[in-house]
Parts: sequence; C-alpha cells; structure tokens
Amino acid sequence: MSVTAILFLAFVFLKPWYLLPSGGLGVGDAVLLVAFVSALVRRFVKKQHGLLYKEDCFFYAFLVCVVLVNGLNYVLDPHNDFIRNTAYWMYGGILIWTLREAAGEKDFLLNLNRVLKLILVVQLAVYVLGAGRIYYEYWDANRYMGTFNNPNQMAYVLFLTILLIYCYDSEYHKRSFWLFYMIVGFLILLTKSTGIFLGWTLLAAGSGCICIYRQYKAGRISGRFLCCIGVTLSAALVIGLWLIWPEQGFTIQDKEYNILTRIQEKLALLSQGGIRKLIVDRGGEKILYYPEYLLYGAGEGFFERFPLAVVWKSEIHSTLFSIWFSYGIIPTALMLVWLWRNLKGAPADYWPVYIALLAESMTVINYRQPFFWMILAYAGIKSASHYYRGGS
Repeated sequence: MSVTAILFLAFVFLKPWYLLPSGGLGVGDAVLLVAFVSALVRRFVKKQHGLLYKEDCFFYAFLVCVVLVNGLNYVLDPHNDFIRNTAYWMYGGILIWTLREAAGEKDFLLNLNRVLKLILVVQLAVYVLGAGRIYYEYWDANRYMGTFNNPNQMAYVLFLTILLIYCYDSEYHKRSFWLFYMIVGFLILLTKSTGIFLGWTLLAAGSGCICIYRQYKAGRISGRFLCCIGVTLSAALVIGLWLIWPEQGFTIQDKEYNILTRIQEKLALLSQGGIRKLIVDRGGEKILYYPEYLLYGAGEGFFERFPLAVVWKSEIHSTLFSIWFSYGIIPTALMLVWLWRNLKGAPADYWPVYIALLAESMTVINYRQPFFWMILAYAGIKSASHYYRGGS
C-alpha cells in the first residue's frame, strides 16, 4: 500500500483514543492531515492533473456555501464559533478526499475492515482490564466511556464502526460479523446511550427483513407466512411499549440508571410534552422561534444570539435540522443531492446501514465524526462499476 493508505488506516485505529479534550486536534486527526498532505505530494510528484473528484462536486459546492454563510455571520457577529465550525466542515472534506485517494488501492477496504474489527477488540479489552473511563451524572449515576471523553461519543463511534464492518462483511456473507455486532451491543449498553441503541437494533432488524424478503422471493416462504411475521412483530412492539411505558411524573433520578430507564425517560418526554417537548429537549427550540433561518441559514455557532430559545443555548441535536437551520435550504439541498448520488447505486444489503444511520441522525448531531463521512462515501466507492481514479 501507499504511504497515504497506511497513514489513513493508522488514523482510523487512533481516532477512538481521546488523549486530549474533545473539539480540538487529536492524535488520529493529526495522522489524517499527514495522510492528506502525502496524497497531495504524491499527486504533485506524479504530475497528475485534476485535484477534485467529480463524485463530490455537490459536496464541494456545499463547503463553499458553509464558508460564505459562516463568513458573513462572522463579519456581523465576530465569534470564533463560526471559524471553528467552518474548520470542522473542511476537516470532513479532507477526510472524504483522502478516503477516495486511498480506496482505489488493492485490498484497502479489506485492511480497513480488519482495523475496524481490531478497534472493537481493543475497546472490549480496555473494559475487561478495567482501564476505561467513567462519566458521572450530576446525581452521581455513572456511564461507561472507555477511551473516549463522553459516553455518547463512545457509543456513536462504535456504532459507526459496526456499520462500516457490516458494509464489507455483508458483501462476503461473513458470519463472524455477528460476533462483533454483539461486542458493540454490549459496549453500547454500558454507555447507556438510547439513540445509539435504537440504531444498533435497527441494523439487525433491517438485515433480518432483507433476509426474509429474499426467502420470500426465492419461494421458500409464502406470502401468508410473511404476513404472520409482520403481525407478530407489530404485536410484540406494541406489547413491549405497553410494558415499559413510564408512569405519570416519571423522573430518572428516582430509578435505577440503565438503558431501559433512559428509554423510559425519552418516552416520558414524548408522552408528557408531545413532539414539541422532544424538539426542545434536542435543542430545536430555535427552529420553532426562528423558522426564517431555514430559508437562508443562521450560521453555525454563537447560539446565545437567539434570546427566545431559553432552554438550550446550544446547537440543534439533529444532523439534518442542524444543517438546515445553520445553512439554509439551498446548501441543504446540495448536501442531499450529494448524498443521493452516493447512495443511489448501493446494493440492497447496505440499506439497513443507512436506515439505522438516518434514524440515529435525527436525534444526534454527528457530522463532526469522520466515520460518519466514511459510511456516506462507502456506498459510492463500492457500487461504482469502475472507480474514478483521477480528478475532475
């Protein structure tokens, strides 16, 4: 492999090791930047023409919009948030470009799959050895976070890791995938992250649906049996919700702190306050009071400038709505077009990955994690009939 590919794999392995506070340049991030520079140098030495990939033209256009929107807001309200969040998006662009450079090499995706599985084995070993970090809530309940700085951060990265592993293993029908799937599920339970647990469950459910549908198409099961499965699963879901539905006045501080009570906490928010309460809980209050920014974008950062949003003076915890509110309808459309161009040729086996990722992304802001962009680009890289090795 080239130096770029080796460095990229080193970056993937090192990314879960948070030796410094979150939000800054980590060890893995520094290695990615070196990989990016090495790819640029290699192109210069080989005198390759064309730097940008035509597959990502809409993403590049979106990045231009990010610079313009955040730049204008910085001029109006000088605040470092606008610069920092613009840098995060540039980081995502560097990640996607460097991945495309490395992914054209023989056995790169195989080696990437091995590194991702190694990450899970190491995280399990850290827990078994008792070397992981613990996060304490203000009422003294705790959550596990391993080598990360935050339990949700750990759960999310491990969730993305298993999604990437699934993309590769599903193509080769590797049964060993489910061993790593269970490792991730165990570690997610320790973090008590409800949104990630939902995404993890949906991955298995989606994979099961594809398997059952293929059995139906092959004539191995009848349509009547397929309907029975659907009715049984629907009834099980209703009964399960009825059994765990929280009582009136539910507060998690009075309960045993685990993944089940955290799910009940979310259900209590929904039942006692409706959709509006759930939106406010995820920082979406700004959308309710300042909907005009969905048209032209508010810029990303310095959320204290929205006085009507009194509950959370922070970002919106939803990937889609955070992008939409921060940058407006045209940049969001550019992002969605780029996403569609990457996913439209994806094999059916990949759809459980993207359904699970979409469901999880609606309640979490996750576009600052590099593995997120790797998943979105992965389908386009694998499904293309020929890999576009040059630039546009």
